[in-house]
Amino acid sequence: MTTYTLPPDGLPVGDSWVPAPGRRAVTFPYDGSEFAYAPVGDTALARQAVEHAAGLRRTVGALPSHTRRQVLADVAAALGDELPGLVDLLVLETGKPRVDCDIEMLRTVATWQAAADEVAHLHGETVPLDVQPSGEGLSGSGRGGPSASWSASRASTTPCCWPPTRSPPRSPRAAR
Repeated sequence: MTTYTLPPDGLPVGDSWVPAPGRRAVTFPYDGSEFAYAPVGDTALARQAVEHAAGLRRTVGALPSHTRRQVLADVAAALGDELPGLVDLLVLETGKPRVDCDIEMLRTVATWQAAADEVAHLHGETVPLDVQPSGEGLSGSGRGGPSASWSASRASTTPCCWPPTRSPPRSPRAAR
């Protein structure tokens, strides 16, 4: 069985890779054979990583949309470039059939690309709510955020189409 080395050694914390206090073998679930080693952090290292990320929140939040979009698209492209090796690794790590791992990794790339595309929609959009048969003929529009203002339109709108922070409009029929 092939042994994979996952460079660089350590964990990404802050602006660089730092040595991990430990490592653990990754084994093939069917025969227990070791095929890679994964770095294992500790509480102090996790705290350091979270503090660094929190310190960058405002900086990253202030980046223009085109920059955020390009970073996400670059991640999708980099994952796409490494797809065969990532699929091989996922097969070994999970023991799943290759076809399932192919689908899972393609979905990962698509998710990063969708995130890149979504950057352009952060300021409001019309959302297709008819992805399920029960939403046929329904559309919604609004401005992002969990407590944002959303509206939906259809001949008969049900309360489940409305976020909990808003009440659905009363239809003339319901008032009778």
